[in-house]
Amino acid sequence: MTDALSTVIVVAQAAAPAPAATATRPATTASVTAVAPAAGAPATTTAGAASTQQAAETAPFPPFDPTYFASTLLWLAITFVALYFVVARLAIPRLSAILEARRGRIESDIAAAERMKAESEAAAARYEKSLAEARAGGARIAEAARSTARVAADAKRAEIEGALTAKLATAESEIGNIKRRALGEVGTIARDTAAAIVKALTGADVPAAEAGDAVNKSMQR
Repeated sequence: MTDALSTVIVVAQAAAPAPAATATRPATTASVTAVAPAAGAPATTTAGAASTQQAAETAPFPPFDPTYFASTLLWLAITFVALYFVVARLAIPRLSAILEARRGRIESDIAAAERMKAESEAAAARYEKSLAEARAGGARIAEAARSTARVAADAKRAEIEGALTAKLATAESEIGNIKRRALGEVGTIARDTAAAIVKALTGADVPAAEAGDAVNKSMQR
């Protein structure tokens, strides 16, 4: 690349024509310099300065002057080659490294996100499975508890019913005994009452056996 630049510079310098304005300006400057030491001729010095200023004002802007086109193009080519060298050797590799690092980081982040998503989905599946198992286990435990409670309740009800049946039978037996005693006492009371009534009406004592027979006969009727 350095040899190519040297060749371009040499060709451009060989092709560039000698600037005419440059040759003219030293002459003008020399004439001014030659006239300037003369102390007795101020008008000549003023005229020379005016002509020099006029020549400078009428001269074109150097980048637009055809005389400097070759050198301008030469330096433009040199600047372009140098800028291309800097961009190609320094900027582009650095930008490529930055872009590659960023792409690798993005791919790593995407892979990590995918992995975390898969892990979260697996954890959600495990949670759902555990929840379903817990629900099934709770249902089995509840059913077993209901069955146990039902059996215990049936046994307790049977026990209570048996106790109530026994108490009812005992109560019925006691009621029968009380009823029989009451009926026996009713007969005695009726006999005594009948004897007392007969005694009060007739003034005669009635034997207990006769009064009892009369009461029994009347109750049988």
